[in-house]
Amino acid sequence: MDLYYEYICSFILGGILVCSSKYLSSTDNIKLCCIIPAIPIFFPLTLYYIKDKKHNDINRYVRGYILSFTIYLLFLIIFYYSYNETQNIVNGFMISLLFFILFVFIIWNFI
Repeated sequence: MDLYYEYICSFILGGILVCSSKYLSSTDNIKLCCIIPAIPIFFPLTLYYIKDKKHNDINRYVRGYILSFTIYLLFLIIFYYSYNETQNIVNGFMISLLFFILFVFIIWNFI
């Protein structure tokens, strides 16, 4: 029963975040739209799940999270500059996504 409860809580939390993002974007509330993806809710939640399952890989998880977050920041920086150059969202996204995939392959063994 506890397993179902955890999955239902995770489902509801994810749904709240997605619905909040959609609602805030429809009301043109750019400041809150920027904050929603940056909410550090998933880090402590995943840390809790790792600790709960008696894994001893917490240091590895934190190091991997830092590397993944750095790649995400690089993705955003590349998207920002490529969008400014092309003025096309699709092209900017595709260029930054290619770099994101490249960076993931480069650091995969370090995570």
